[in-house]
Amino acid sequence: MRTTFEIQQSSHELNIKEIMGRLLNLKQVWHVEVDREKGLISFEYGQHPTLEMVRKELLEMGYYVINDTHHFDGNTKP
Repeated sequence: MRTTFEIQQSSHELNIKEIMGRLLNLKQVWHVEVDREKGLISFEYGQHPTLEMVRKELLEMGYYVINDTHHFDGNTKP
């Protein structure tokens, strides 16, 4: 499956190398793409729990997910 996370705008730019390196080290995550200008991180994954692992990893790097294409983010409004 494929999804895209939208990252909250912040004062620092997305570090593509760090994001790709850390996400590709997670099991069941592949084909990571980062759009620095739009604040989007797209990737393929195997199972739903992987989304929470990716979200946690991004949060540890200082990136807050505000939306995702499958609307699994409980913080977004329908």
